[in-house]
Amino acid sequence: MDAYVEKKQVDEDYILSMRKNETPNILENLKTNQLNNFSNDTTQSISVVNPKSINNKNSDDESGSILKDEKKIDKDNKGDSNFIINDIEKQTNQISINILNILKASNIPNCDILKRTNKRFAKAFLYLTEGYNMNVKNIIKKSIYKRKYKNNSLIKIKDIHVYSLCKHHLLPFEGLCDIEYNPDKYIMGLSKFSRVTDIFARRLQLQEDLTNDICNALKKYLKPLYIKVTIKAKHLCINMRGVKEHDAMTVTHASYVSKRGTNCFKEHINSSDNEIPKLDTPEQALS
Repeated sequence: MDAYVEKKQVDEDYILSMRKNETPNILENLKTNQLNNFSNDTTQSISVVNPKSINNKNSDDESGSILKDEKKIDKDNKGDSNFIINDIEKQTNQISINILNILKASNIPNCDILKRTNKRFAKAFLYLTEGYNMNVKNIIKKSIYKRKYKNNSLIKIKDIHVYSLCKHHLLPFEGLCDIEYNPDKYIMGLSKFSRVTDIFARRLQLQEDLTNDICNALKKYLKPLYIKVTIKAKHLCINMRGVKEHDAMTVTHASYVSKRGTNCFKEHINSSDNEIPKLDTPEQALS
């Protein structure tokens, strides 16, 4: 009996010692497996899951906190120059991919020169349409001054170069813009007329709309007695395709005369060689 009890005690001690020795190894193996599984899950969640689609909070998954940090960074970078640069790079890449697809779909033979054509086009197109991101109001208001003299002097800025892209075919049109106006209370720095013209030209345009855009912006913020905008341009969509009228020029006018300016410029308007379109009322002009 004593021998049996002694043997049983020895067996129990042996089992306990074995368990003590194995437990750390088992725990270590479990921990290693969990970490491996976690790293795999985290990699999948970051590469596949859209951060905006994550609504459930999981305390055991650190990917949630990573995505929150990324959201915070994006939020902090809004309005920052780095954020704007990243946005431009994203637009450039998207346009480049689509232009590359157009080149492939057109069966154009590939060559070394075409390797970066899609990226060059993307950068050029974003530059030529940057006017959508420019604020005309800020440009004008920073350069408005009170007028010193009250005489009916006419100010004319001639031969402002205009380059723009036609809305119909995305082909360029090029020409010259003339702006003349009679100030009432305010005048504007001369260089800003070129800048205002450039802002509207660096958008997808029709020449008729471009002329009116310039005229409307100037009459709204300058509030002149009289203003007239004239653009003469050659359109490549006419010159190099379709009817192929190589020398065809398009001339457009837009003008405005206030009630007080009508009497001052009645003689000037009647003697003008160009036909003056129907003039807006002051209420329409300032709306």
